[in-house]
Amino acid sequence: MFSLELPICPTSLGNVSMGIMLELFRRGLAPSIFPIGPSDISKFSSLPEGFQLWLEGCIQGALRNFKRDEPGIKIFQIQGAASRVSNKARLYCPHETTTLTDTEVNVLQQYDSVFVPSSFNQKVFEKHGIPAEVCPNFYEKDFIYPIKVHKDEGVTVWSLVGKMEKRKNT
Repeated sequence: MFSLELPICPTSLGNVSMGIMLELFRRGLAPSIFPIGPSDISKFSSLPEGFQLWLEGCIQGALRNFKRDEPGIKIFQIQGAASRVSNKARLYCPHETTTLTDTEVNVLQQYDSVFVPSSFNQKVFEKHGIPAEVCPNFYEKDFIYPIKVHKDEGVTVWSLVGKMEKRKNT
């Protein structure tokens, strides 16, 4: 057994969390799940039969079943990662800048291991003495589908979406 602490919502980390939970559901695993913040799965329209009941069971049984000496994984930002339910904790966290604060370094040092979504994050963390393993963001194929849009065949539209930053590769 193990514990998961994660956001269950339509944010970017919520999508990552939902993809991971769906994979655990498909594999028949039932970890103790501790939601971070309010849970909202209303935006996820392609959930398999039985998933919502499984999720409710994992959340409702979490306080009854978790053990601090069992592994725990937290999926969240560093700033909200100081608390945890496991003494054998791992943190998966994206990071937005080229440096870490002393506070962030201290929080990261409290984890047995740290996972980040990119080699950019890994280099930033290692520069501050935090070993990090790259684990690319998880996505769920069921949440990616075409949306019909009106197209004018005589017009080409170019878009650049995202911040103009080195870490975004724009």
